[in-house]
Amino acid sequence: MIPTHKLHHALVLAEHRSFRQAAEALNLSQPALTRSIQSLERTLGVRLFDRDRAAIELTVFGRIVVDRARETLLGLKELEQEIQLVKGLEKGVLEISLAPYPSALSGQRAVSMFLAEHPEVHCRVRVVGYADVAEDVERGRCDVGIADVGVASDKGLTTECLSRLQLYFVARPQHPLARRRRCAVEDLVRFPWASIRAPSRVAVHLPSSLGRAGRWDTETGEFVPSRTRPFPVSPRSRAVRTSWWPRPSAWWSGSSPTATWW
Repeated sequence: MIPTHKLHHALVLAEHRSFRQAAEALNLSQPALTRSIQSLERTLGVRLFDRDRAAIELTVFGRIVVDRARETLLGLKELEQEIQLVKGLEKGVLEISLAPYPSALSGQRAVSMFLAEHPEVHCRVRVVGYADVAEDVERGRCDVGIADVGVASDKGLTTECLSRLQLYFVARPQHPLARRRRCAVEDLVRFPWASIRAPSRVAVHLPSSLGRAGRWDTETGEFVPSRTRPFPVSPRSRAVRTSWWPRPSAWWSGSSPTATWW
Protein backbone atom coordinates (compact mmCIF):
# COMPACT_ATOMS: atom_id res chain seq x y z
CA MET A 1 0.00 0.00 0.00
CA ILE A 2 1.25 3.48 -0.87
CA PRO A 3 1.67 5.75 2.20
CA THR A 4 -0.63 8.75 1.87
CA HIS A 5 2.06 11.18 3.05
CA LYS A 6 4.17 10.29 0.01
CA LEU A 7 1.23 11.04 -2.28
CA HIS A 8 0.91 14.38 -0.52
CA HIS A 9 4.61 15.05 -1.10
CA ALA A 10 4.15 14.33 -4.81
CA LEU A 11 1.19 16.73 -4.97
CA VAL A 12 3.11 19.57 -3.35
CA LEU A 13 6.14 18.99 -5.59
CA ALA A 14 3.90 19.01 -8.66
CA GLU A 15 2.42 22.31 -7.50
CA HIS A 16 5.72 24.08 -6.80
CA ARG A 17 7.83 22.41 -9.53
CA SER A 18 10.84 22.87 -7.26
CA PHE A 19 12.28 20.54 -4.60
CA ARG A 20 13.49 23.51 -2.55
CA GLN A 21 10.13 25.32 -2.55
CA ALA A 22 8.15 22.11 -2.01
CA ALA A 23 10.38 21.10 0.90
CA GLU A 24 9.86 24.52 2.51
CA ALA A 25 6.09 24.24 2.07
CA LEU A 26 6.13 20.76 3.65
CA ASN A 27 8.55 21.81 6.42
CA LEU A 28 10.95 19.07 5.32
CA SER A 29 14.58 19.08 4.35
CA GLN A 30 15.21 18.86 0.62
CA PRO A 31 17.06 15.50 0.93
CA ALA A 32 14.12 14.06 2.91
CA LEU A 33 11.66 15.11 0.20
CA THR A 34 13.93 13.69 -2.50
CA ARG A 35 14.08 10.34 -0.69
CA SER A 36 10.29 10.32 -0.30
CA ILE A 37 9.71 10.90 -4.03
CA GLN A 38 12.34 8.33 -4.98
CA SER A 39 10.70 5.79 -2.66
CA LEU A 40 7.30 6.46 -4.24
CA GLU A 41 8.80 6.02 -7.72
CA ARG A 42 10.41 2.71 -6.69
CA THR A 43 7.12 1.48 -5.25
CA LEU A 44 5.26 2.30 -8.48
CA GLY A 45 8.11 1.26 -10.75
CA VAL A 46 7.90 4.40 -12.90
CA ARG A 47 9.45 7.86 -13.05
CA LEU A 48 7.03 10.56 -11.89
CA PHE A 49 9.09 13.71 -12.39
CA ASP A 50 11.47 14.79 -15.12
CA ARG A 51 14.43 16.33 -13.29
CA ASP A 52 16.57 16.97 -16.38
CA ARG A 53 15.11 20.41 -17.10
CA ALA A 54 15.48 23.76 -15.37
CA ALA A 55 12.00 23.34 -13.88
CA ILE A 56 10.73 19.97 -12.67
CA GLU A 57 8.02 18.59 -14.93
CA LEU A 58 5.55 15.75 -14.49
CA THR A 59 5.98 12.69 -16.68
CA VAL A 60 2.97 10.93 -18.20
CA PHE A 61 2.94 8.61 -15.19
CA GLY A 62 3.35 11.57 -12.87
CA ARG A 63 0.24 13.29 -14.20
CA ILE A 64 -1.78 10.13 -13.64
CA VAL A 65 -0.48 9.71 -10.09
CA VAL A 66 -1.03 13.37 -9.18
CA ASP A 67 -4.61 13.36 -10.49
CA ARG A 68 -5.47 10.16 -8.62
CA ALA A 69 -3.59 11.25 -5.51
CA ARG A 70 -5.58 14.49 -5.36
CA GLU A 71 -8.85 12.54 -5.56
CA THR A 72 -7.67 10.00 -2.99
CA LEU A 73 -6.45 12.50 -0.43
CA LEU A 74 -9.53 14.69 -0.86
CA GLY A 75 -11.75 11.64 -0.36
CA LEU A 76 -9.91 10.70 2.83
CA LYS A 77 -10.16 14.26 4.11
CA GLU A 78 -13.90 14.39 3.43
CA LEU A 79 -14.32 11.04 5.18
CA GLU A 80 -12.60 12.41 8.29
CA GLN A 81 -14.72 15.56 8.12
CA GLU A 82 -17.92 13.57 7.82
CA ILE A 83 -17.00 11.53 10.88
CA GLN A 84 -16.31 14.74 12.80
CA LEU A 85 -19.65 16.19 11.70
CA VAL A 86 -21.49 13.11 12.93
CA LYS A 87 -19.61 13.40 16.21
CA GLY A 88 -20.82 17.00 16.50
CA LEU A 89 -17.69 18.93 15.56
CA GLU A 90 -16.21 18.26 18.98
CA LYS A 91 -12.68 17.94 17.62
CA GLY A 92 -10.83 18.29 14.34
CA VAL A 93 -9.17 20.80 12.03
CA LEU A 94 -11.06 23.32 9.87
CA GLU A 95 -9.16 24.87 6.95
CA ILE A 96 -10.54 28.25 5.82
CA SER A 97 -9.50 30.46 2.91
CA LEU A 98 -10.71 34.07 2.92
CA ALA A 99 -10.50 36.84 0.36
CA PRO A 100 -9.40 40.22 1.79
CA TYR A 101 -12.83 41.92 1.89
CA PRO A 102 -14.79 39.07 3.54
CA SER A 103 -11.90 38.52 5.95
CA ALA A 104 -11.93 42.14 7.11
CA LEU A 105 -15.73 42.48 7.16
CA SER A 106 -16.77 39.39 9.10
CA GLY A 107 -14.67 36.34 8.26
CA GLN A 108 -12.17 36.65 11.10
CA ARG A 109 -14.93 37.54 13.55
CA ALA A 110 -16.97 34.51 12.47
CA VAL A 111 -13.97 32.24 13.02
CA SER A 112 -13.52 33.63 16.54
CA MET A 113 -17.19 33.04 17.36
CA PHE A 114 -17.02 29.50 15.99
CA LEU A 115 -13.92 28.68 18.06
CA ALA A 116 -15.59 30.06 21.17
CA GLU A 117 -18.41 27.55 20.69
CA HIS A 118 -16.12 24.70 19.60
CA PRO A 119 -12.86 25.09 21.58
CA GLU A 120 -11.59 21.63 20.60
CA VAL A 121 -11.67 22.47 16.88
CA HIS A 122 -8.48 23.93 15.42
CA CYS A 123 -8.87 26.46 12.59
CA ARG A 124 -6.24 27.33 10.03
CA VAL A 125 -7.13 30.55 8.21
CA ARG A 126 -5.47 31.77 5.02
CA VAL A 127 -6.15 35.23 3.54
CA VAL A 128 -5.44 35.26 -0.19
CA GLY A 129 -6.72 36.77 -3.41
CA TYR A 130 -10.28 35.88 -4.38
CA ALA A 131 -9.12 33.74 -7.34
CA ASP A 132 -6.78 31.78 -5.04
CA VAL A 133 -9.69 31.04 -2.69
CA ALA A 134 -11.60 29.38 -5.53
CA GLU A 135 -8.54 27.34 -6.44
CA ASP A 136 -8.08 26.30 -2.79
CA VAL A 137 -11.66 24.97 -2.73
CA GLU A 138 -11.35 23.29 -6.11
CA ARG A 139 -8.12 21.52 -5.14
CA GLY A 140 -9.33 20.58 -1.67
CA ARG A 141 -6.80 22.75 0.14
CA CYS A 142 -9.52 24.25 2.33
CA ASP A 143 -12.86 23.23 3.79
CA VAL A 144 -14.52 26.63 3.61
CA GLY A 145 -13.82 29.49 1.21
CA ILE A 146 -15.23 33.01 1.14
CA ALA A 147 -14.52 35.10 -1.94
CA ASP A 148 -16.03 36.69 -5.03
CA VAL A 149 -19.05 34.88 -6.44
CA GLY A 150 -17.95 35.42 -10.04
CA VAL A 151 -14.92 33.16 -9.66
CA ALA A 152 -17.12 30.40 -8.26
CA SER A 153 -19.44 30.64 -11.25
CA ASP A 154 -16.51 30.56 -13.68
CA LYS A 155 -15.32 27.31 -12.11
CA GLY A 156 -18.78 25.77 -12.05
CA LEU A 157 -19.11 25.88 -8.27
CA THR A 158 -22.56 26.08 -6.71
CA THR A 159 -23.14 29.45 -5.03
CA GLU A 160 -25.33 30.70 -2.21
CA CYS A 161 -25.97 34.37 -1.39
CA LEU A 162 -25.46 35.17 2.30
CA SER A 163 -25.68 38.96 2.40
CA ARG A 164 -25.23 42.20 0.48
CA LEU A 165 -23.36 45.28 1.64
CA GLN A 166 -23.34 48.81 0.27
CA LEU A 167 -20.04 49.82 -1.31
CA TYR A 168 -18.46 53.11 -0.22
CA PHE A 169 -15.64 55.17 -1.66
CA VAL A 170 -13.51 56.92 0.97
CA ALA A 171 -11.76 60.23 0.35
CA ARG A 172 -9.76 62.67 2.45
CA PRO A 173 -11.82 65.55 3.96
CA GLN A 174 -10.28 68.06 1.53
CA HIS A 175 -11.05 65.97 -1.58
CA PRO A 176 -13.12 67.76 -4.29
CA LEU A 177 -15.83 65.08 -4.06
CA ALA A 178 -15.99 64.92 -0.26
CA ARG A 179 -18.65 67.63 0.03
CA ARG A 180 -21.05 65.90 -2.33
CA ARG A 181 -23.85 63.81 -0.89
CA ARG A 182 -23.88 61.52 -3.92
CA CYS A 183 -21.52 60.89 -6.84
CA ALA A 184 -21.85 59.16 -10.19
CA VAL A 185 -19.24 56.64 -11.32
CA GLU A 186 -18.26 59.08 -14.08
CA ASP A 187 -17.26 61.54 -11.34
CA LEU A 188 -15.25 58.95 -9.45
CA VAL A 189 -13.11 57.78 -12.39
CA ARG A 190 -11.67 61.30 -12.71
CA PHE A 191 -9.48 60.41 -9.70
CA PRO A 192 -7.08 57.54 -8.90
CA TRP A 193 -8.62 54.59 -7.04
CA ALA A 194 -6.87 52.61 -4.29
CA SER A 195 -8.17 49.09 -3.78
CA ILE A 196 -7.55 45.43 -4.56
CA ARG A 197 -8.17 43.96 -8.02
CA ALA A 198 -11.80 43.45 -9.02
CA PRO A 199 -13.24 40.67 -11.24
CA SER A 200 -14.00 41.23 -14.90
CA ARG A 201 -17.77 41.24 -14.34
CA VAL A 202 -17.56 44.76 -12.89
CA ALA A 203 -17.13 46.02 -16.48
CA VAL A 204 -20.90 46.38 -16.85
CA HIS A 205 -20.91 48.87 -13.97
CA LEU A 206 -18.05 51.03 -15.21
CA PRO A 207 -17.95 53.64 -17.98
CA SER A 208 -16.14 52.82 -21.21
CA SER A 209 -13.33 55.19 -20.22
CA LEU A 210 -11.74 54.37 -16.86
CA GLY A 211 -9.98 57.72 -16.65
CA ARG A 212 -7.54 57.77 -13.76
CA ALA A 213 -9.32 55.03 -11.81
CA GLY A 214 -7.30 52.14 -13.22
CA ARG A 215 -7.05 49.77 -16.17
CA TRP A 216 -8.14 46.37 -17.43
CA ASP A 217 -5.72 43.43 -17.20
CA THR A 218 -5.53 42.11 -20.77
CA GLU A 219 -4.73 38.56 -19.59
CA THR A 220 -7.22 38.03 -16.76
CA GLY A 221 -9.84 40.67 -17.62
CA GLU A 222 -9.66 41.98 -14.03
CA PHE A 223 -9.98 45.62 -13.14
CA VAL A 224 -6.64 46.86 -11.78
CA PRO A 225 -6.99 50.07 -9.74
CA SER A 226 -4.32 52.73 -10.13
CA ARG A 227 -3.24 52.10 -6.53
CA THR A 228 -3.11 48.46 -5.44
CA ARG A 229 -0.72 48.61 -2.48
CA PRO A 230 -2.14 48.63 1.07
CA PHE A 231 -2.85 52.13 2.27
CA PRO A 232 -3.92 53.59 5.64
CA VAL A 233 -7.39 55.09 6.03
CA SER A 234 -7.49 58.16 8.24
CA PRO A 235 -10.24 58.20 10.90
CA ARG A 236 -11.07 61.69 9.61
CA SER A 237 -11.75 60.45 6.05
CA ARG A 238 -15.13 61.17 4.51
CA ALA A 239 -17.20 58.37 3.01
CA VAL A 240 -18.54 59.18 -0.46
CA ARG A 241 -21.64 57.15 -1.25
CA THR A 242 -22.39 56.01 -4.77
CA SER A 243 -25.03 53.91 -6.49
CA TRP A 244 -22.36 51.49 -7.70
CA TRP A 245 -22.68 47.70 -7.66
CA PRO A 246 -22.84 45.61 -4.42
CA ARG A 247 -19.80 43.51 -3.55
CA PRO A 248 -20.68 39.85 -4.25
CA SER A 249 -18.50 37.20 -2.67
CA ALA A 250 -18.65 33.45 -2.57
CA TRP A 251 -18.70 30.83 0.14
CA TRP A 252 -17.67 27.31 -0.84
CA SER A 253 -17.28 24.19 1.22
CA GLY A 254 -16.11 20.66 0.49
CA SER A 255 -17.03 18.79 -2.66
CA SER A 256 -20.36 20.59 -2.98
CA PRO A 257 -19.29 24.24 -2.72
CA THR A 258 -21.72 27.08 -2.19
CA ALA A 259 -21.22 30.83 -2.41
CA THR A 260 -22.35 34.07 -0.85
CA TRP A 261 -22.64 37.84 -1.35
CA TRP A 262 -20.87 40.33 0.82
